[in-house]
Amino acid sequence: MLAFCKDAPAGPTAVPDGPWLGASVRAGIAGLTFTELTYEPLDGGALLRFDYEGHTEVRGSWTSPAVVFRFASSPWEAITHHRADLVEHGLAPQGPAGERAAWWSEPIFCGWGAQCARADGVSPVTLSRQDLYDEWLGRLEEHGVVPGTIVIDDRWQLTYGDLETDEEKWPDLRAWIAARHARGQRVLLWWRAWSADGLPVEECVTDAGGRAVAADPSNPAYRQRVRAIMERLLGELDADGFKIDFTQWSPSGSHLKTYGSTWGIALLHELLATMYDAAKQVKPDALMITHTPHPAFADVSDMIRLNDVLEVDAAGDPVPAVDQLRYRHAVAAAAMPDHLIDTDQWPMPSRADWLAYAEAQPGLGVPALYYVESIDNSREPITGDDLRRIAAWWRR
Repeated sequence: MLAFCKDAPAGPTAVPDGPWLGASVRAGIAGLTFTELTYEPLDGGALLRFDYEGHTEVRGSWTSPAVVFRFASSPWEAITHHRADLVEHGLAPQGPAGERAAWWSEPIFCGWGAQCARADGVSPVTLSRQDLYDEWLGRLEEHGVVPGTIVIDDRWQLTYGDLETDEEKWPDLRAWIAARHARGQRVLLWWRAWSADGLPVEECVTDAGGRAVAADPSNPAYRQRVRAIMERLLGELDADGFKIDFTQWSPSGSHLKTYGSTWGIALLHELLATMYDAAKQVKPDALMITHTPHPAFADVSDMIRLNDVLEVDAAGDPVPAVDQLRYRHAVAAAAMPDHLIDTDQWPMPSRADWLAYAEAQPGLGVPALYYVESIDNSREPITGDDLRRIAAWWRR
């Protein structure tokens, strides 16, 4: 949905006073077979375009989704109206698919920021290592910071598509997870959605030359693979869920081919539904974190992640990270009011931005800590006092 106002905002996260006009697409998953909704200004007006990319087969008649226009006092109310309209028409679930486990609300440590800060002439993905995570978690604990959930980030796996453990980096991931369980902590694994890395081409969306470009959730063979992966990671390794990233890399293009007929936003839902259902079959309280704040995705996500912080606005000017946090939280909370929110924390432009962001996190959702030793962008060191502040903010 889009929200329009009469006055230009004073800044990238500023919200002018109303009235506002919401333009809401009344469609559930079955109707979301386009890749995007675009707003195209024209002389004296504008055009709303649904991009189906030539993947919709029509037999007989076809009707595009309705667009509902409604006045609102704010963009947040416009999003609330959008969600209510979808729920009322049976196009979005009332709320999450299952019950919320108590441990899901515990503070998170994600190692990606620490990997980036430690990287010096090497790719951060080479630093997803068992010894480094033990080192970082040890330093946090020395200063009273004990996360309830740990995310092992990119790249603990040999391939993104089949998710076999890289045993050079993680010599005994099962034992490591068991040790964290013994300390009362849970472990999530980072998953790069859509990646064809390590997959047979038969299980992938392909281009005109038959080359793999993305995993294909419409293919029964790929869905079977996902079930086997969940058995291995949640069953044999005993991990506790997944941080699902890169969902924005949905396949796009009129020349691409899939096994089935689903396309666009609906194909993304099919991907997440495949993962969500397979995970819950193995471990019912597995935590599935996504960055898909659309009401129709309420049944394939347990927690909505606010995603990477932008470094500058459209004009190239810096935007305070904490302002972005509050703005994105307002969007996600209006669209998915019954879901937990992962407040994220990367990248940070400076230590001051990081501290302001970290202080605001517990009041807005589940706090997520990414940094341990220094800030990757500014190279400023993180002190013991800084970490003790984090511990105090988590206890509030």
